[in-house]
Amino acid sequence: MSDKHAEVIGAGLVGLSTALLLRKAGWSVTVHEQANAVREIGAGISLHQGACSVFEYLGLMDRILAEGIDLDASQALSHTGQILADRDLGGAYRQLAIRRQVLIKLLADEADTQGVEVLTGSRVTGATPDGVLTVEGKEPRQADLVVGADGFHSAVRESLDLTGRKVERSN
Repeated sequence: MSDKHAEVIGAGLVGLSTALLLRKAGWSVTVHEQANAVREIGAGISLHQGACSVFEYLGLMDRILAEGIDLDASQALSHTGQILADRDLGGAYRQLAIRRQVLIKLLADEADTQGVEVLTGSRVTGATPDGVLTVEGKEPRQADLVVGADGFHSAVRESLDLTGRKVERSN
């Protein structure tokens, strides 16, 4: 195993998947989730071929397929019901559907099995370019890599001034 350490902020789909990929590559990984439990909000999610490839690499596809639906076709319909597009979803167009809560639980369980440390109730307030993570009420944490997977209002992205702003230009 490597002696490299990553701190991942956010225990959602991206944070947990990234943590598992890093762990598989030999890194030690800590995931910070500000909520008091790892959970997902929302109903279902479609996983396209790219995501399926990642989950196959992680060895999770059998469990995902046991809980989800492997879709075989897709149609786009007009408001009158006329078929606008019809596509077979095999091969390069593979698509699965699964409940978000089920997928997050599968990822969280696998993270636990693989030795990823998941800290709930851990509110990250920022990071520095040299890998120092600040966590509310805790000592700073040093990492070789900090991954900000903490969503739309990312504290990590904001602290590093990486959040873009849309500016209206006048003619």
